Amino acid sequence: PVSSQGNPLSRNSAEHYWEELAKFRRAKLMFERLRSTVGMFFGLPLIAAVLLGFWHAQDHPPPLWRSLIFAGFIGAGFSVLTRLYALAWSMKFMSQIEDAQAFKKGLVISCILSLGEGVIAACVIYLLFTSGLLTGDLFPAFDPPKTPTDNTFLRLFTQEPKTTVDMAKLLLWAFIAGFAERLVPDKLNRLAGEASDAKKKKQP
Repeated sequence: PVSSQGNPLSRNSAEHYWEELAKFRRAKLMFERLRSTVGMFFGLPLIAAVLLGFWHAQDHPPPLWRSLIFAGFIGAGFSVLTRLYALAWSMKFMSQIEDAQAFKKGLVISCILSLGEGVIAACVIYLLFTSGLLTGDLFPAFDPPKTPTDNTFLRLFTQEPKTTVDMAKLLLWAFIAGFAERLVPDKLNRLAGEASDAKKKKQP
């Protein structure tokens, strides 16, 4: 006669399957909640910074270096939000999501580092423009400082874009430098390669 209790092995396998499925669903839900929380943590202040920045600039135009840093920061923030919401759930997060606080901390640290990298990239691309290493119709042109000074460092950071179009180009490139994380590092690597090649050619 067939036992009415069924096969214990099959029953245990079915229970294990449903437990793993429930665990997977909980982990995926937690991942989505953490991603949304970190996105709100960065998204709302970013929107507020943009609105306050434009509102304050109407009555008190900021110096060029501050606008440059602001554009790079906003570009990096937009990149962070884009990558954050493009982050899709996968099984590789199963082991990490069990420690929710550590996973959340890792996301926040990664986002903060990206913001810092964007600000630095915006400053570096300004130096590439003013040094003449990046020239052409796509890039901004500059006039000497309106206030004469013998301080070379001050002259470097008090130059003004020649026209409104050049100002727009500068801020747009600063935004792009913050958004595209590899733009400035790749350019620096190419310049380093060109300098190395030129040095080898000069050697007898």
